[in-house]
Amino acid sequence: MSDELTDKKFRLYKVNGNPILVRGAGWSPDLFQRPDPQKLKHEFDYVRHMNLNAIRLEGKFENEYYFSLADQMGILTIPGICCCDAWQNWKHWTQQTHTVASESIRTQLKRLRIHASVLVFFYSSDTLPPVDVEKEYLKVIEQEKWPNPVLASASDLTSPITGPTGVKMSGPYSWEPPNYWYKDQYGAAFGFLTEGGPGENPLALESLTMTLPQNKLWPINDEWDYHCANPEGVFRNLRFFTPPLEARYTPGRNVADYLQKSQVAVYETHRAMFEAYSQNKYTSTGVIQWMLNNAWPSNVWHLYDFYLNPTSSYFATKKACEPLHISYDYETNTVYVVNSRYTPIASVPYTIDVYSLHGSNLYTTNGVANNVGPDSANAVHVLPLANLYKNGNHSILFLRLRICPQRSCTEITSENFYWLSRAVDVLDWDQTVFYRTPCSKFSDYSALSELKPIPLQITEVHHIIEKEGTSTITVHNPNDEVAFFIRLRILDNSKDVWPIFWDDNYFSLVPGEQMTVTARYNLPDPVNPSQLKLVVELFNNISTTALNLI
Repeated sequence: MSDELTDKKFRLYKVNGNPILVRGAGWSPDLFQRPDPQKLKHEFDYVRHMNLNAIRLEGKFENEYYFSLADQMGILTIPGICCCDAWQNWKHWTQQTHTVASESIRTQLKRLRIHASVLVFFYSSDTLPPVDVEKEYLKVIEQEKWPNPVLASASDLTSPITGPTGVKMSGPYSWEPPNYWYKDQYGAAFGFLTEGGPGENPLALESLTMTLPQNKLWPINDEWDYHCANPEGVFRNLRFFTPPLEARYTPGRNVADYLQKSQVAVYETHRAMFEAYSQNKYTSTGVIQWMLNNAWPSNVWHLYDFYLNPTSSYFATKKACEPLHISYDYETNTVYVVNSRYTPIASVPYTIDVYSLHGSNLYTTNGVANNVGPDSANAVHVLPLANLYKNGNHSILFLRLRICPQRSCTEITSENFYWLSRAVDVLDWDQTVFYRTPCSKFSDYSALSELKPIPLQITEVHHIIEKEGTSTITVHNPNDEVAFFIRLRILDNSKDVWPIFWDDNYFSLVPGEQMTVTARYNLPDPVNPSQLKLVVELFNNISTTALNLI
């Protein structure tokens, strides 16, 4: 592991001499510090499945099994000292505190220096340590022959001893529209964001019903707030999330409608964050989503919830971080091919389609990205969206991007689907605080409510191997209408099966299109196949469809 400052003074990390765009999330241990090796393994499997390459720990140093799993699975770890507690309350330190702090650093470095997964050690978090404390830490680091980089702070600060950190902790910690990430201010895709992200992420209905009493599910109330963040703090409720959601997608008619719209909003901004950082490498050098998981069931800050339910933020991240990816830039209307592998690709054929709200094809083009370099982002096409909006007086357009090794697109390497509004979110930068930049105007997705309810055709092949299940599901849209935001769930006796590993989920199908996805999951013991059901949800329909798997 090594690091350097780029010509723009951003911190860049390297593994075996190769630069790496750090794409990770912040770790939260169980609220009551209950070790659960099986759940921990499932969570690491989720990290790999989302195509993330790093986890940041802030002060809660995990056990040996944690770091051994990271070593085995090739997941970088960023351990460090915690903020907002005695570690940073230097004015009250005694000589004994200095000794305890230095020896605590020493024992952790001794323990962690043998682990291949450790990328860097942060010996402070939100602020710089005083000069005398930093000198003590650096002496210990030298004595213990620490082999990897260290950093004086997770914030954009300059140490009088070690110089500029080259990273930023600029937020946001709350919802932002997708185009936020393509700007050039605060948390947008430049430099190394050590913590930040779209923030609020309301629990899906099946998780919320496991968390709240039935009579507290709707309307939003103090029970919801209790499952946000600090009740005395900034994120004590969903006050920064619900108003933009209602302005963009219309108010929720009931709890199911509100949470479905929430999943749509959460998907678009999480995907945009990771895509913006990917396509802007190495002006952007790293991003740590705040956070990966929760210490207990929470409506804020996670990519999968406390119950291991992988909802839309999970699949948005998985999509955005796939090794070979095609993406859309909300700021410039440019399509990118992003190669995160360390090998070049001679040619990447792609197809771009734009559809109206009700499924008419308005624009199609094919192309080939030639000589795609290793670990590169390549602009391949600029979309004439302004003309398309104007010519048909459209308020919403659907954009489908595909990488197809064969022109027929019978085999698809990467597929991405966007919903775009003629009205653009306008950020009020002058009102920015450390946790959010509000909007003065919002995109308008209210027309999505005009999508007609439609039936889908489902076929499946189901296999059971001992206690492991594999379901391969083909979803076909035989209608003239777009099937928007399809979600698949597998239930055992009316209870969701988690953890579960879908190839893709929360996908959309244009008229006549079909998609085949596979899910892997553990089965109950004993197995009762008659109790396994497939649930199909989509934005168009109020009700869900439940089908027997076997």
